[in-house]
Amino acid sequence: MFRQSLNQLLSVPLTRKTKLATKMNAQTSRHNTKIELKPLLFKVGFLLWILCTAIGCDETFQPLKENDRFHFSVFGYLDATADTQIVRLIPLRKSILELPPIDDVTVTLTHLESGEQTVMQDSLYRFYYDEAQTYNYLTNMEILPEQRYRLDAKHADGRSSHTTVTIPPEFPEPWFSNPTVLRVEGVERLAEVRVIYHLQYLHPHGWGEPFTITIPHLERTNQFTPTSHRVFLNPTLDQEAIRGANCDVLDQSLLNIYIRNREIFVASAGPEWVDFLALDEVVETFPDQISNIENGTGFFAGIVSKIIPYNQNLTTLIECEIDDDEEEDE
Repeated sequence: MFRQSLNQLLSVPLTRKTKLATKMNAQTSRHNTKIELKPLLFKVGFLLWILCTAIGCDETFQPLKENDRFHFSVFGYLDATADTQIVRLIPLRKSILELPPIDDVTVTLTHLESGEQTVMQDSLYRFYYDEAQTYNYLTNMEILPEQRYRLDAKHADGRSSHTTVTIPPEFPEPWFSNPTVLRVEGVERLAEVRVIYHLQYLHPHGWGEPFTITIPHLERTNQFTPTSHRVFLNPTLDQEAIRGANCDVLDQSLLNIYIRNREIFVASAGPEWVDFLALDEVVETFPDQISNIENGTGFFAGIVSKIIPYNQNLTTLIECEIDDDEEEDE
């Protein structure tokens, strides 16, 4: 969710230059799906509106049933720090479970300053425990700070949607003024802050599969000047959230969660960025209110991101406590 977060922009890290693609691919796991669909750039309600394609999710309420205006749903961002760009894009559909054909769809990305253009490659993407599907479009085109890019999606019959975004300037590496305060300078529009936890279950029989959880921190951020921000970190609250999201649903043999690594994702956005925290939750659900997609619905942004190691005072083990009553029942 944007109000708590970028996911579903995406959701969503390994070596720095491949973090974005890895993050998006990782969302197919059960753990990442639960958390990663509500980070970066959007609220879940708005995302569901996009995925339902602004035509309605059922037969009882279809405000745009006779749709001749919105052709594509677009969701994503261009990150000048990543080497792989991913856009979630799909022709309008009547149901989140419906997967329209894309054989006649072409998606291009154009660098407006140079005229360089690339055709993006499609890839099927499943989420919500494989119950819903959409398409990701990918490219390795280099994205440069302070440059403009146009995204076009076209049907063979001429229907099309497009948008143009501006990538923000580079900004200095954020730094810690103390172990629980991260300073972010030189950023006019702070789009996203989240702490990324790389975890692994530890049970009596050995280690489980590694997984990742992200904790949104944008609402824990204060803006001190137009370009200066402070992120207030609380590892104890983070660990309680991790424990609550995992320990209650674990088999009793899975007693602990090991924190393998921890880092912070920070993103600055271009001038098209909308202050989602300030929006009314009902207003957000209408495609005309915040969408920047011409002849379509959704939101597309330009960002520059940083990932900062965050292992100060790291507690490496989260214990899943078993209630005394449950132990007695056993």
